[in-house]
Amino acid sequence: MIDDEHKGSNNIGNNFVIQYPIFIKSRRGGLLLSIGGYTFSRHCQLSNKFRWACTLAKRQGCRAAAYTCTKEGQVIECNNEHNHPVKGEEQADARYAESASFKLTKRGNLLMNLEGFSYSQHKSYGNKTRWECTQRSKARCKAAVVTLTETQKILRLYGEHNHS
Repeated sequence: MIDDEHKGSNNIGNNFVIQYPIFIKSRRGGLLLSIGGYTFSRHCQLSNKFRWACTLAKRQGCRAAAYTCTKEGQVIECNNEHNHPVKGEEQADARYAESASFKLTKRGNLLMNLEGFSYSQHKSYGNKTRWECTQRSKARCKAAVVTLTETQKILRLYGEHNHS
């Protein structure tokens, strides 16, 4: 658990730096944990926490790992020292660097909230994900957002909302 002394700080213990951990879906529909552009897959459950291993652990021998509480899903411990770089970083739109928030729905889908509007994942292609306004079918809203899949950094916004 992150205590008040460490809130807002990127250092917890002497192991790692956490940069806004979020849960994302893998290409096959599984759940991944993303921290600072690196992805972790759930490895095993240890009493009251899950161990997440870097997705390149087997392929590249990366020993980075994270631990989350089983109930809250909050990151409580992490070794974010990888032996490989983050996959191709593209230039994110700096205007929206801190304004998007993400949450899981009851059905396990990821929703993005940006400037008072919500978006659902539409499709992923390469290292990008397209998000469409949740009012697309109801209000025929054509607003959309493209993010980097692993870091969720916003690359571009399309269209305008035709609803409030």
